[in-house]
Amino acid sequence: MIKAVNREAVPYVLEEDRANPVVDQSIFWVLPKRAHEANESVKRYGGAARDGRGGFRDFNVNKLDTADVEEFVSLVQKVERYELAKDSMYRSKFKDGIVTATTEKEVLAEIASSMSSGHLTEIFDAAGDAAKLEAGRYLGKVKVENVVG
Repeated sequence: MIKAVNREAVPYVLEEDRANPVVDQSIFWVLPKRAHEANESVKRYGGAARDGRGGFRDFNVNKLDTADVEEFVSLVQKVERYELAKDSMYRSKFKDGIVTATTEKEVLAEIASSMSSGHLTEIFDAAGDAAKLEAGRYLGKVKVENVVG
């Protein structure tokens, strides 16, 4: 039986990280997408494209980058155990640049802009597919009360 999508954050671990010990896995608290959120995504990315000459679409890379960050921040409520890039302006805020846990929008935006495109795409895909999101559910102990939302 197909079930409705509950808009409750799911502690998600990237596929590449699942072989690591549970205590070393990065956790992304991802909100599942319903049809409305998918439509918001289309709108967000649609603003980065326009009709160009000869019937071809032109894309504004800066607007695409902004759309990626906005999409991430709209879907990910919290990140735990993530190492920021060495050149991150937020790195000094965290011991050894490792985010133990954050819900701060500015830090989430920094994480989004510094992730590999494959990891970012995986999170976006999982948010839109309940089975993928469930397959990546964090298996360690989770403190639900720490989730903002």
